Amino acid sequence: MQKIKKLVSVLAAGVMLTSMAGLSANATDETTAVTMESVLEELNAGTLTIEQAEEMLSVGQVRSAPFYYVPYDTYLENALSTSPHYLAVVPKQGTTFESSLNISFYLNANIVESTPTASNLILGKRYVGHASVKSVTPGKNSNGYREFIANVSFPEKCSIDYALFTYELPFSNAIASEYDFDRYTSWRGIPSSDIYTGDDSITFKKCVYSMGDVDRDGDVDKDDQQKIGDFVVGLGRNDPNRTTEESYYDAMAFRLAADIDGSGMVEFSDVVAVTKYFNNGK
Repeated sequence: MQKIKKLVSVLAAGVMLTSMAGLSANATDETTAVTMESVLEELNAGTLTIEQAEEMLSVGQVRSAPFYYVPYDTYLENALSTSPHYLAVVPKQGTTFESSLNISFYLNANIVESTPTASNLILGKRYVGHASVKSVTPGKNSNGYREFIANVSFPEKCSIDYALFTYELPFSNAIASEYDFDRYTSWRGIPSSDIYTGDDSITFKKCVYSMGDVDRDGDVDKDDQQKIGDFVVGLGRNDPNRTTEESYYDAMAFRLAADIDGSGMVEFSDVVAVTKYFNNGK
């Protein structure tokens, strides 16, 4: 707390540089540097303002440790987050789109009884102006598992490494864990991350995420808040035990779950959004 007060007073006096590119020796001064955990604790308690916390981040005076992204295809069988869940359809890194494409995804009747409409699919923020969902039609049906085919149009050639679209998954009495969301969005209940298209050369992966639950442990808590804060200052890392392709989807799942305000970017505003989540007692 004393370090935070000292740093805030220093910032208020305007004696520290505000550019990450021009940091002086103050950036690593142990007499002023504080931990991310301390900053978030004060922010949650209301003894540190959002503006003060943002300024501390901007001048590099917050210390923390790198962390690994959790595998995107991890779904716990004994935990269930109460925050909104989304099915994300993510293209392989570096995919180029042209014209239109049919994309199949699967939903169990325990989740959705009627056919989703084009307006139910949320176009990825970075695809706005580059793509549009034209229609959603039902496909094959087997033992309560239904295929839905989304037709997505691309006015011009584009390559954007981001989720193409997401779909909010409703809760039901049949959902008791994160694992249930995975199997109820896989064909015939056999957990799979594969998404099929009308073009064999274009592949996607499915990821179900809970908003704010970036560590994928079935709840939204201060651990998630800290990881989002750490990500904002560039401390997210790929797990060395994962392949390059898996790491891409791992990082994407994190970014989707961390983008709480839906801006398409993970910023300090998302850390603040988690703070409000705590303070509202949700």
